[in-house]
Amino acid sequence: MFKFVKEFEDAIAADHIRKADEVKTLIKYLKGSAKASIGEHHSKLEDALEQLKDNYGSPRLIVDKYLKDFEKSLGHIKNWGKHGSKERVDAINKTLDFLRNLESLVKDHPDHLKSEIYSSATLLILTKGMPHEFSKKLNERCSHKDSYESWFTTIFDMLEENKSTNLSALSTGIGAAKGSNQDHGSGSTTSKSNHLKHNGHDCTKSNGCKDRWDLLGCINLYKLSSVEERENFIRERRGCFKCGKTPFIVKHQKKHFCIWKNSKMDARCLGKSPTGGRCWKGAAMCADHNDNATDVLKDWLQAQKITVSVNVIVANVDG
Repeated sequence: MFKFVKEFEDAIAADHIRKADEVKTLIKYLKGSAKASIGEHHSKLEDALEQLKDNYGSPRLIVDKYLKDFEKSLGHIKNWGKHGSKERVDAINKTLDFLRNLESLVKDHPDHLKSEIYSSATLLILTKGMPHEFSKKLNERCSHKDSYESWFTTIFDMLEENKSTNLSALSTGIGAAKGSNQDHGSGSTTSKSNHLKHNGHDCTKSNGCKDRWDLLGCINLYKLSSVEERENFIRERRGCFKCGKTPFIVKHQKKHFCIWKNSKMDARCLGKSPTGGRCWKGAAMCADHNDNATDVLKDWLQAQKITVSVNVIVANVDG
């Protein structure tokens, strides 16, 4: 609305519209409730524009509309895609453009919109759907003492950096997101989603699950309080009770190898094996090592309202 008013005033001045015709000219560019709110009886353009500002110039309403549109588009992790995917690059570009738009609004209308835009509410919406690694980097670079404007600048810089790495992965294929058949090895002929469905629950469609972790990313696994119960849970779903990969037996593959690629390492036990290397079990599947969960795993479970204790023995808080 403020942008419209400014551009209209500039246009009126540039076109040398007669004073008597200014309100009529304004009405031509309005429609619906905006046109009705002005009516046809204002004698001065200043009064008509002031009427528009009264009706549509609430800074909170203006910013709320921008934020709601952004939240609808990118307020969930599923809309960000995986690293090296076109979806991830598109999400980054949209967020960068959104930040540019906010900066432009602040620059053009500092008195009306600056305090509304540079706020905790805006920051929460901006980061709501971002991948965990983005939020982690952001918290490493900013502190509670920094201004919201500084946080926004850091987000912009961080996204520019990630845009470059994602474009590189997308163009070269190195580290790019792989298709479901690739995730199961060259011998698999069944898509990943077919093995992450059980009793009406589908990890690939659940907002709470991390399907890239195979069955170690099923939120229902962590609602079981003992390792034995979790082993049975995974066996019922034809998965490996160490790494959670499903199916456990892959067609044309003689021997199963536990796979810990990409972010799945975040679900692995932090303890040491007898040979000195890292334990070959998921944190939730190991009874030998105490306090064995990564911070990423703990953060995810806490976000899902699941409490964590040693050996990732957990309890479902919300029942």
